[in-house]
Amino acid sequence: MYRMRQGKLLLGLVLIAGLIISAVTVPVGAQEGQQSTESITASPSSESFDINAGDTKRSSMKIINDGQVAYDFIVYARPYSVINENYDPNFSIIKTNTNVHKWVQFDKTKYRLEPGQKATVTYTILVPADAAPGGHYGVIFAETQQREIGTTGVSRQKRVGNLVYARVNGTIQESGKFIEFILPLWQRKSPVISSARVTNTGNVDFDTDVKTVAKDMFGRTKFTYTGDPVVLPGTTRLVQMNWDKAPNFGLFRVSQNVAFLDQKHANSGVILLAPVWFPILLGATLVGGIVYAVLAYRKRRR
Repeated sequence: MYRMRQGKLLLGLVLIAGLIISAVTVPVGAQEGQQSTESITASPSSESFDINAGDTKRSSMKIINDGQVAYDFIVYARPYSVINENYDPNFSIIKTNTNVHKWVQFDKTKYRLEPGQKATVTYTILVPADAAPGGHYGVIFAETQQREIGTTGVSRQKRVGNLVYARVNGTIQESGKFIEFILPLWQRKSPVISSARVTNTGNVDFDTDVKTVAKDMFGRTKFTYTGDPVVLPGTTRLVQMNWDKAPNFGLFRVSQNVAFLDQKHANSGVILLAPVWFPILLGATLVGGIVYAVLAYRKRRR
């Protein structure tokens, strides 16, 4: 009931302010695209598998030259972890569960690709007999060799990666904790913030099913986001469900849903999307209305 009253109040204020606004200036930004003649793509971008300690697994990934120039590239493995709730990747910190890079053996490490060609990179993952049960993580990189661009003296080097999520069988603990939803009432510009925090308290990663739906005050759907981000063991992830191309002005009802393991969580709220000058305009509108009402009352009393 409180949210409904809050939404009606905000809608009324927005409509009052809207009568004063004769035009809304929408900034237009130009994007300049620059097509590169050198391009490298990896497929797949991630791989998940279950395996026993002491076992081996053969796998592969494809590297695609979808650019216009030939290049040489090498392949190598690195540890994979994250360093904050935004899940910024780190490929240098070694932890007890980031040791997959030590288990990878490549059939070959150097390749050459002509434009339009594909290469299959094959490798073997040898899991040690004493590997601890639970999740282990790494990344396999394909990296082009430095190539000078024209006569500028500037060299170019690109790399793509395939994240490896290995689950070593044994004592597996799948558990997590929902922390909170985040949905600020007043938001000044796109993207509209809609997010949640989830903590993994187990020893293996799990997927989260997330969904955000934004509707205008007439019930029309304006935005829908769905995703399945992974949460690694021992981390808290800020799951982003942001509305990237929201309008400059409006009042919306937003629903948030997060599901993982055997848990389901939901939230709903009203958001006002308005620029920083809107409260000033709204305040002036209210003051003007009050002054007008007082003057009209005094006039009737005479």
